[in-house]
Formats: sequence, C-alpha cells, structure tokens
Amino acid sequence: MTLLGGSGSLWGATVGVIAFEVLKEWLSSWTEYWYGVLGLVFILATIFFPRGIVGELEQGFAAYQKNRRGGAR
Repeated sequence: MTLLGGSGSLWGATVGVIAFEVLKEWLSSWTEYWYGVLGLVFILATIFFPRGIVGELEQGFAAYQKNRRGGAR
C-alpha cells in the first residue's frame, strides 16, 4: 500500500489502501486477470511515482507554492 500512497505519513498509507481497493474492485469487474493488471499498476507506480501518490502531490504543491511566491516579487 505504501508503494501506491507513499511512505512516511499516515495519509500515504490511507491513500494507498483506498487506491488499491478501488482498483481491485474496478479491475475485478473488468477482467478475471485483475491480479496481474494490478501487479503492473504497482510496477508502473514504482517507476513513475517513486514517492507514492501523496509524496508526488506534496512535491507538486511545494513547487507550486515556491513558484507562486517567487513570481509575486
């Protein structure tokens, strides 16, 4: 779950569990090979979101705030 949501915070684990359960339910209704597809999602999340969903959102928000403050001067 921390692979999807991100480690180091309660929100990361919470988002990871929610994302996993939603994906599992959606994929299991879509295909009988949902476990393999979900494994591929975990691999892609590890490659493209190494800090997890929450970590990437935190970094993006911090960059946005930095640019916003820097542009206002």
